Amino acid sequence: MALLKRIKASTLMETLVGTALIVLLFALSSTILNSMFANSIRFNRQDIVEHLHELQYQYQHAQITLPYKSDFESWEMHVYQEQRGGMPVIVFTAKDSNSGKEVIKTMSYAP
Repeated sequence: MALLKRIKASTLMETLVGTALIVLLFALSSTILNSMFANSIRFNRQDIVEHLHELQYQYQHAQITLPYKSDFESWEMHVYQEQRGGMPVIVFTAKDSNSGKEVIKTMSYAP
């Protein structure tokens, strides 16, 4: 007879409130994930950093001469020598002409 006991059910209002909370939570998490994904794409500078590493490699193997200037997509690349702390360093800079963002890499001078 224990199987024939009546199970207490939830009301229509409780069901609607629970459904609204689940939909609200899903919409909020979807918005947050979309924002994070868009920011990771917008601030991805991996291709420009790889190009700077390529320029460093070319400098180390005497394939470019200083001062050096080139364009890569919307980025302006500059390679030059300057004094920092009394020691010469080679500066590799990349500046985006659209947004004004800049990436700088330095290496010690090796004659």
